[in-house]
Amino acid sequence: MADAADIAALRQKFQQCIHDHRSSTRFLNKLEHLFGLTCLAQVVTGVFTVCISMLLALLTDWYPVYLFLAATFIELTAFFVIGNVVEKKVDELYHAITALSWYRLSLQQQKEYRFIMFRQQRPLGLTAFGFMPLNFESYMSVLKGLYQFFVIILKSIE
Repeated sequence: MADAADIAALRQKFQQCIHDHRSSTRFLNKLEHLFGLTCLAQVVTGVFTVCISMLLALLTDWYPVYLFLAATFIELTAFFVIGNVVEKKVDELYHAITALSWYRLSLQQQKEYRFIMFRQQRPLGLTAFGFMPLNFESYMSVLKGLYQFFVIILKSIE
């Protein structure tokens, strides 16, 4: 009796995971389609603006540039933070799916489970129009590039 209740609970949990996966896939695909190019433009112009602001801060004593640099840096950071939060939530969803006892599911549900496991090889997440994922790894590479730009400008000024 308890085994039948466990299997029923497992199937219910699996159905919820399938529903969550489908809805998140649909939502993130629509979001990428609508805002992917905008995210790319915002990230590229944000990086360009931070570079120019760092150059202005280095060459002038114009104090509003520091405020503008901070605002642009915060805006650029926001895109990557949101992308990282989405990536972590998708990871939690996949962890919940992989924690299921798939061998106790029906044959049809096992096929669906295999499809989701196959789909997990290319995880969901926000990107800048497919060029780079919006996560902390990409953010660190952008910051590294900004730092290298700043060092090159410092060397050329000296």
